[in-house]
Amino acid sequence: MQLIIIIFNKRYVIGKNVIPDKTDVKILKVITQDARLSYRKIAKKIGVSTLTVLSRMKKMEENGVIKGYSALIDHKQMGLDMTAIIEVKTKKGHSVIKEELKKLENVYGIWGITGQNDLMILAKFSDTDMLSKFTKKIFSIESVDSVETHLVLDTIKEDIF
Repeated sequence: MQLIIIIFNKRYVIGKNVIPDKTDVKILKVITQDARLSYRKIAKKIGVSTLTVLSRMKKMEENGVIKGYSALIDHKQMGLDMTAIIEVKTKKGHSVIKEELKKLENVYGIWGITGQNDLMILAKFSDTDMLSKFTKKIFSIESVDSVETHLVLDTIKEDIF
């Protein structure tokens, strides 16, 4: 069962029996900016005790609200200047190809979507040649019917919160 709550005009889908309050949300906002901060530094930033931060983060980890910690990577620094949003229409639904798509190295996200297409892929590339090869790989998957590629011209927001 999932619970949908709205805090500060933002919508959150939470696992069972977990309802974050304002303090939890403040902690989540801080760690999405820098997950390496100590409990003490997080506590200082949001104005609560270190023990409060420690206990709340442990509870959110146990309940699956915090699924893990990772680094935010500047893809441009890695030579991946192009971002593409690729929509895929399949012949038999997306369940047949999703495992194959997950293996492709340029993929940073895959979503099943509603509308004319079945899947949306977020991928990063160094140039149009790399994008072209990637698109040909997708077309080589038997159950792919069509592919529509959108190049991102300007990134307005790219973060979690």
